[in-house]
Amino acid sequence: MNRKFVLSVLLAAGALSSRGADPFELSSSEQDAIRAAQQGSLVRVTASTSEEPRPPAIPIRRSVLAGPRLLFSDMPEYFHDHNGLSMAENVTAGAYRLYLYHVPGTTNSSRTVSAVIENLSPKPLTVRFARYAFPRPGKDYAAMGVEGLIQFFTGRWVPAPVIIAPGGKSVLDPKLDATVAADPQLVHAFYEFDIDGPARVCVLQRNTNQSSTEVVEALPPLSRQQPGGAGRGVFPEADFAVTNAPGCVVDTANGVQRLVLSDGASDPWVLGTDALSGNMTVTNKGSYGVIYHIKLAYASSDGRSLAILIGAHGGRRGSEARPMAAIKISGGVWPEGWVSLSGGGAIRRRGAAAVAQVLPPPPRGATNVLEMIYSPPGGSSLPTPIFFAPFRP
Repeated sequence: MNRKFVLSVLLAAGALSSRGADPFELSSSEQDAIRAAQQGSLVRVTASTSEEPRPPAIPIRRSVLAGPRLLFSDMPEYFHDHNGLSMAENVTAGAYRLYLYHVPGTTNSSRTVSAVIENLSPKPLTVRFARYAFPRPGKDYAAMGVEGLIQFFTGRWVPAPVIIAPGGKSVLDPKLDATVAADPQLVHAFYEFDIDGPARVCVLQRNTNQSSTEVVEALPPLSRQQPGGAGRGVFPEADFAVTNAPGCVVDTANGVQRLVLSDGASDPWVLGTDALSGNMTVTNKGSYGVIYHIKLAYASSDGRSLAILIGAHGGRRGSEARPMAAIKISGGVWPEGWVSLSGGGAIRRRGAAAVAQVLPPPPRGATNVLEMIYSPPGGSSLPTPIFFAPFRP
């Protein structure tokens, strides 16, 4: 990220300010600042007040895409000294995405977080990896969440296939299983794999001198009631297409607009079941591990360009708020590709935003399509708004 540009763009309403009446617009000085920005630049914005209206939300349609089922383990988020199972699901043959996010042990006691897969078939079970991410344990949860997504989407290395004998067990990731960490270190991993038979997948905390495959049967299930965590279980719908609602095109003539995902309201959180809690229906509060494939049509009937800004929800650690995203975005002023934004550096105050892309205006009367791939990053205060801000090129 280029941090040379720390811009003072006087915007409000969470990330952008109204000029007194709709549509929301940028001032001439704000437009100058956007023109000077580099991709990934941090943008200082004015803190919003509850009295100020927000820019209008872009009407969208969300539809389910075929994809791996999500195995999610983030409850309890903080294990403390409670060894046990945070997730255990019996699954059938197919593709799975496993997302685990835990803080192990205490400040005085290190532990190991691991994942174990058990073959429930009378035949050998083969596990083949498609994607792999395991950032080094650390204390900057926001940066680790973004790093994990970048590794997951862009990393080329994956483990060799694992073959498990009938009735046998194996750790899913030997690197994870060999890791020792303690509060406040975060252990965060993200995998995508395919299995060719029935299996049981578990996430656990154990003592560092124990064997994960030996102790997994003796560990107790951990309660959902312990504080912290967005959820756990298996979630059958974890890939979504996001498009304009019928009849809607994002037009620069309508001023600043915002796209809001994973807020639990306009974009409902995904539902699943938790086997450790009697297969009760559960929610993934934040839709972590979910992948959004976004295609939004946009036009410029007034000839203006469009800046795509990643906002920050605000309120993290008091007044701190960081724009956080790992997002693949189609080409504009900068080439198509992945942009990593974790809000490090000078701006962590409420109202921060970051420049993800600038789109030149389509010819008048024409419509272009902006494509993005987005997944809510761990460590973020959701929802993270994505702003579409028109300005004169």
